Amino acid sequence: LRLLAIDYSVYDSLEINTSRCTYAEPFTLILLASQLAFIRSKHNNLKLILRYNRNSDFFGWAGHLGYWQLIGFPLGNPVNMAQPSSNNYIPVQSINIAELRTTAGNAPVGPIVKKMSERLAATLCGGQSQQLHNLFEYCFREIMRNAAEHSGGNKITVIFQVWPALNETEIVVCDDGVWIAETLYDNDYIDCTNNLEALKFALLPGISRASLEARCSEDEWGNSGFGLYFTSRICGNKGIFRMISGNDGLTLSNGLQTHHENWKQKGTLVHMRIKHEDGLAQLLKLGEIHVEGKQEL
Repeated sequence: LRLLAIDYSVYDSLEINTSRCTYAEPFTLILLASQLAFIRSKHNNLKLILRYNRNSDFFGWAGHLGYWQLIGFPLGNPVNMAQPSSNNYIPVQSINIAELRTTAGNAPVGPIVKKMSERLAATLCGGQSQQLHNLFEYCFREIMRNAAEHSGGNKITVIFQVWPALNETEIVVCDDGVWIAETLYDNDYIDCTNNLEALKFALLPGISRASLEARCSEDEWGNSGFGLYFTSRICGNKGIFRMISGNDGLTLSNGLQTHHENWKQKGTLVHMRIKHEDGLAQLLKLGEIHVEGKQEL
């Protein structure tokens, strides 16, 4: 978490030593990848060195996910590789925001994101539970859609992991755009003066939409702004909902909210960990969620 606080102008290399690493979860991996990408974008001459144990289970697992190539090393599988037969994970996906917008044209990106999220949710569920499919599809769709519509970034990085024995799923979505605060400071309907206030405001219903006029004129895909609110409620009650943007992080877990200072992050990273039965229970409490993009409370 302190990588972005280092002055790299006085160094010629940065070594990442994973030779003794035996285990890592998606949140940690994507956070590290995001920060490494930002560092290298600012310091083109900085040489990145990876030390690893080729015989370790961790090295093979990360390579299978496409992680080593995500951070710039020609090891393991490529990013966006074809989905394997297992429905316990989805390899690293890197989604080009400009291509999403080009494909959508003058229409909202919602329908395109919906198709992607349905495909990913179907992979994880394996056709076993329509309710679980809807839960995964909703969480992925709303967070990715928020990144595509508001971040102003170039790329969205996504990874899913299911732990069948724990009956839990972890979803991480990260963009390389502007901080959430930067998207809210210019909103005439929101009064926030610092980054932490902006993160808290972003979790309120309807906040991230740009203006009252835009809200009134939007079609069925005009409910953007409720995605962070609903997903934080679904995941944060008994699971984990974590959002890092700029210099602050905010975690909701077991109904409690924790502020993390000095969690530097280029763009926004959203981390969700859901116990399936609790996520479904929260979904029912919040109201019916329709897969076409509308919420009815």
